[in-house]
Amino acid sequence: MTKHARPAHLLLGVAALALLLGSPADAWYPNTTQVELLTATWCGNCPNAYAGIDSCMDWYNRQEFNAIRYYDDSGGLGSVDGQERIDYYPSFGFPRAFFGGMHLVFGSPDFIATGIPYNQVVLDQLDDPAHFKITINSWDLEGPDGSIDLDIEVTEDVPDASNMWLRMALTEDDVAYGPESFDDVTRDMLEEVAITVDQMGEIQNVNQNFAIDAGWSGPLEIVAFIQDDADRRVHASAVTQPTPDYAFRYYALGDRILVGPAPSGTQAFDFFHTVNTGNLADTYTISVDLDAPNDWTAVLCEEGICWGPVVERPLDPGEDYALKVELEAPSSGYGVATVTITQDNLPSGYERTLQYVYISDDLDVLLVDDDWIAGYEDAFTDALDYFGYSYGVWDHNLQVPSAAVLGNFPIAIWATGSADPDWNPVLTQEDRDALAGYLDGGGNLFITGADIASALEEEGGAGYQWLQDYLHATMVAEVMTDRDLEGVPGDPVSTELDLVIEGGDGADNQNDPDDIDPADGSATVIWTYDDNRNGALRADTGTYKVVFQAFGFEAIDNASDRRITLRRIIRWFQGVGEADETPPVFRAALNSLPNPVRNGATLRFTLPQAGPAELHVFGLDGRLVRTLASGMHAAGNHVVSWDRTDQSGARVPAGVYYYALDAEGVGLSHKVVLLK
Repeated sequence: MTKHARPAHLLLGVAALALLLGSPADAWYPNTTQVELLTATWCGNCPNAYAGIDSCMDWYNRQEFNAIRYYDDSGGLGSVDGQERIDYYPSFGFPRAFFGGMHLVFGSPDFIATGIPYNQVVLDQLDDPAHFKITINSWDLEGPDGSIDLDIEVTEDVPDASNMWLRMALTEDDVAYGPESFDDVTRDMLEEVAITVDQMGEIQNVNQNFAIDAGWSGPLEIVAFIQDDADRRVHASAVTQPTPDYAFRYYALGDRILVGPAPSGTQAFDFFHTVNTGNLADTYTISVDLDAPNDWTAVLCEEGICWGPVVERPLDPGEDYALKVELEAPSSGYGVATVTITQDNLPSGYERTLQYVYISDDLDVLLVDDDWIAGYEDAFTDALDYFGYSYGVWDHNLQVPSAAVLGNFPIAIWATGSADPDWNPVLTQEDRDALAGYLDGGGNLFITGADIASALEEEGGAGYQWLQDYLHATMVAEVMTDRDLEGVPGDPVSTELDLVIEGGDGADNQNDPDDIDPADGSATVIWTYDDNRNGALRADTGTYKVVFQAFGFEAIDNASDRRITLRRIIRWFQGVGEADETPPVFRAALNSLPNPVRNGATLRFTLPQAGPAELHVFGLDGRLVRTLASGMHAAGNHVVSWDRTDQSGARVPAGVYYYALDAEGVGLSHKVVLLK
């Protein structure tokens, strides 16, 4: 994919013209993400969750992200109200983090402490539109008596408000307990209020008085939120903090991944909105960068007029500005259009981005990236590029592909990675329904991941039945130590192809892959740990074909084995005989892992032919940050590292950056987000 150069900025300097254009007819309001952490003072690993939430608090302002902690009543920080909120939510154990009332992230491995897993959930929810706007008009938390006055405004008609309630958590920071202090501690849940408004424009005022304990000596605040008891979803959230002078929020409507023909004509995505939520007017820069085949283009459009890839627009406080991405795809392939929103008076690091994807329906393979934030898709794209298969990448974080979408492609790869299913659910019911429809329609599926069989067995019921009916496997046990697999002699996929799934340049992420058995006569074992334990199978029902690896493909310890494995699977789907020695057809590619980045990243790039090549890092403003590679390079794959430093060796600040690869006939870019 190629990053196209931007034309000069198109400044919307004529206010009268902007007024004439108008905005699409909707009145949603941007969402605020809220996390409610269920915890206990005796929980030894809960500090990782605290650290992860604190990181998110640093990355977002309180209009975007709010946090509440409920401590159980066994310790000094617990309360009756906190315990009732703990009991309100399903499942057991600490810590449990509920984002928006519905998305559970359970447990607290070291990775949680970085904030990166939590950050992805926040990003996933921030771009959702909200039916309500909560405006806190006044508050008094000085004691002994407190008060709060707020308005609930309906910004879009509510289908059913009968189970919705305004809830308000009075929380305290800097609470001393033993040798430590704690933040966001719930001291009281104020009286809940039924939501009585549901039509756009209606406003419900709420005014409450309450007692403040003299022992609550730390900073106090109230987090007010609207929750639907029908599904526990939090529809809006606000906090008793002054509105900042400079701030903005955004939301996006409609599907952000489209599949269609090539050439496609104009593909118009739905509108996204930028809202000035600060006290002062400011100028916003909104840009779209396109990673796609060279002849594709993307521009930003209002209702009835298109401006180009960059728009600058002044917004008054409370003003909403709607734009949409329009994309032209005259050739086959797939493209990612990244919208970046910045505000003049906010520093670097406060950029917000949205991604829009178009995939043409004539490609060989659709790769569904369902590893959440791990970035393991690079292992697959490397093998596909190596042998010249055409493919598109579907980001599961944006939305779940339907059976109809999958049905456009003769081969689907579904990559779940090996993340803990407690904070990355494996194959939800919606996923399974889509895959069942695709297979029933005659599809070919390669599905891989260490926790698929064990997670579905644990779920039981329809989940475990689906494993047997569509992956044609039963769960036997987790494999705790062995990481070597042997191919089955004479098998068209695995013969003379033994695999190691730890170390090397693989993901090294296989904590406990699954041992599986065939569920019926259509399935055949294709890789084994030993005579009694199996790691993968293939099934041919006469209607569809499946290859199921109960371990992570990305963990195979060398690129050569990964490429041969994927090549053989595809050729088996296609009914083509073994031909592993076919010379590769290198396709230009640029990938990085991880992304977002905190300390450093590994970059892989592929050149179709030998010649001079340069790999640079650029800032969002186009300045050169670092040159990572320069000079003659052979055709094929190359690996370099970036330690997050500039040319002088200084660590670069948080923000949005770009990798750019420039070689003979190749111009590729890859966005990277550096975290604080």
